Amino acid sequence: MANIIYPSSAAYRGPWLIEFARLVELDSIVDELWNKMVEHRKNRIQEELAKTLLEKFKYAELKEEIKKDLRNGWTLGREERKLNVHLNSGKQVVGESFQEVAKERLEQNEVCTGFRLSLHCADVKSEIVLNQYSDDRTIRWNRPVSR
Repeated sequence: MANIIYPSSAAYRGPWLIEFARLVELDSIVDELWNKMVEHRKNRIQEELAKTLLEKFKYAELKEEIKKDLRNGWTLGREERKLNVHLNSGKQVVGESFQEVAKERLEQNEVCTGFRLSLHCADVKSEIVLNQYSDDRTIRWNRPVSR
C-alpha cells in the first residue's frame, strides 16, 4: 500500500511544563513511529536488493554482499534515534528515550530547559524540538517525510 506524506510542521508557544508521565506517553508514540520507520527501511532495502539483482547480477552468491552495501549506503543506511535533553546548567543528557534519560542522576538544582528528539531512518526523518535558549519556548513538530 502506497502512502504519500507531505512535509509539514507546527509551532506552539509556551512556556511548557510537561509531566514525566506525558513524556513516557510520548516515548510510546515515538516507539510506534520508530518501528514503522525501521520496517520501511527494511522494505526499501529488499526492494533495492531485488532491483539490483535483477538489473546487474545473475549470481545468488552475491546477494549478501549487495545487501550489506545497501544497508551501508547513503540513503538507506541511516538508522538513528536520538534524544538530547538540555539542562539549565548547560549540560545535555543524551539517549534514545525520556525513560532512558530519566535514569541519569542530576545535580539538585538542575532542571530540563528543552529537548530535541530526532528520528532518521533510511529516507524518513522526524523531529520534535522544545527550544531552550531564549524566551521563545515553542514546541516545533516536523512530521516524517516519505518518498
